[in-house]
This record gives sequence, structure tokens and C-alpha cells, in this order.
Amino acid sequence: MILEDDAVFDSSFHSLTSHLDNFLATPKEPWQVCYLGYTDPWPPYRRIQNLSTTHTVEQVFGCNTTHAYLVTAQARDWILASLPQPNGIWHWLSRHRAIDRWYCRHLGRQFVVAAISPSAINQAAGFSDIVNRTTDYATTGTHQLRVPEHNHTAPSLASPIRTRLRCLSLLPGDCYDACRGRIKRCRGF
Repeated sequence: MILEDDAVFDSSFHSLTSHLDNFLATPKEPWQVCYLGYTDPWPPYRRIQNLSTTHTVEQVFGCNTTHAYLVTAQARDWILASLPQPNGIWHWLSRHRAIDRWYCRHLGRQFVVAAISPSAINQAAGFSDIVNRTTDYATTGTHQLRVPEHNHTAPSLASPIRTRLRCLSLLPGDCYDACRGRIKRCRGF
């Protein structure tokens, strides 16, 4: 479990813990990453299971503002192998900007990514060094803290196709990020 230092547990979290415990002990479907706190989930979406009367577990492609999440050993090992070594951190950051952005664009390509909806852990209001301004994701209403309503509840042949299309849609952005990273390194941060 990974929690950023500014994670704040939602008032519903305590009542959700037994349901979350049951889900983690006996998931109906395997997952490798599970977001407990996030903003702006990316489609395609698919309901994995109902967690309680107020919360569900949804499959998503990725999420922004990832401040509370669980990873399996398989995902942990892949993430650690994919992240840069200390001497390559600036090169990596010039291309990917932030770990949240990299997660959103890459975890869904490799793994089944789940999200508790609505978000059970929020990010504390305050100054964000990533966006360089004061943020309050929980109260501004400009960010989604839940997976939008959707009709995809069962695995189907269309589900992998939607995921593959999402992966393909990211390729132009990957090229842009690579060029942007080179320019940043030449010009300076």
C-alpha cells in the first residue's frame, strides 16, 4: 500500500474497511493495481464488483492524482524495474513530468487496474509542487473522484478491444512527450 504524505481518509473509509478487507481477501477478479484515492479516472470502465451500498470496485485504464493505492508484487516489481535509477531521474522527468502522469498512461497497458469508487482517500488541500498552485481536489468540483456511470459490467470481447484502442490513442502523446523531453533537456528545466 502506498500513501502519499498528504493523503486524507474520507469519512466513509472506516465503515468501508470490512468490505475492502473482504474484497482484498477474495476478489471476484484478479487485479494488480487498486486505487483507493485518485482523481479523473480514464476509460474504458467496467464494474468488477459492488463493495458496499455506497462503493464499487471498477476497472479503469488509469487515474490522475494517485495518492493512495495498492499494488501486487507483480506490479511492484514491474514499476520498480521501469522507474529510472537516480542518475537518470531528470531525463525521465523531462519526458513524463510526474509519476502520476506516467502511472495513468502506462499501468493500464500492463495490468488490470481497479479503483474504489468513489475515492475513499482524498488528497489534502494545499500547495501542489506538480501544478505549482494551491489545490483542493475534494471540494472544487473540477475533478472526478468517482468512476462515471457506465454500462459495461461483464467481461466481453469488446473490453480488450477498448483497452487496446486506449493504448493506441496514447501513442501520439508518447511521441510528443519524447520530443518535449529532449527539448527540455537541451533548453533546461
